[in-house]
Amino acid sequence: MYKVEGVSGSTKPASEFLDYVPDFLPIKFKHQQSEQIVQIKLVNEMVDNFVKKTDDAVKPINDEDDGEPEIKEFQVRLVNPQPQGVRISKKNICHVEILPDDYEPENDEN
Repeated sequence: MYKVEGVSGSTKPASEFLDYVPDFLPIKFKHQQSEQIVQIKLVNEMVDNFVKKTDDAVKPINDEDDGEPEIKEFQVRLVNPQPQGVRISKKNICHVEILPDDYEPENDEN
């Protein structure tokens, strides 16, 4: 099974149901298969021309205090292997970052 969940202690945590849909679903691996692609549902907060509505205010999506693009993260973790006796390695977690559409990584080489 795989579980989509928040990252404990993250400095840029994504929120369940606001940024992604948490799941806890079965996943099947064939014999000797070590990779699998799963579909994770992201939540699109954009409403009415790039405006996010909250209970007490309406503000532009990119209206941030520090002007930096908002990056959030969550993780996908393999859990409860079956049948009994199957083991999962310590590399059972995939960290996922949600990047804005206009995100450009900093490039130190010029």
